[in-house]
Amino acid sequence: MGAITVSKREPKRSRVFLSARVEAAGSASDARIRDISTTGALLESDYEPGAGACVLLSCGESRMSGRVAWAERGWFGVEFDTPLLTNSLVDPLGAQLMVSAPRTYRSADALD
Repeated sequence: MGAITVSKREPKRSRVFLSARVEAAGSASDARIRDISTTGALLESDYEPGAGACVLLSCGESRMSGRVAWAERGWFGVEFDTPLLTNSLVDPLGAQLMVSAPRTYRSADALD
């Protein structure tokens, strides 16, 4: 039996641990953003909107609208309505975060 190859997810996701607020169908709840890319995010929350629900995700000064792609046991994936710019996410402390920034830490690359 041959090896199974699974392609890597694109676009690349940035692992984060950010406080956020998610609103759907007139309800709002606290959430944690666990990873994020320009096209979506993985959230953890006690509130679990159903798959297909329209949501508004707030993180600091950033607001992102989207649709729940899947939900299971306190975790759910959100696909954004419009892609994020790589420098458009501002965390609750006001710091600008680079989303899916290219990594340049290979041994041959200089660190800035």
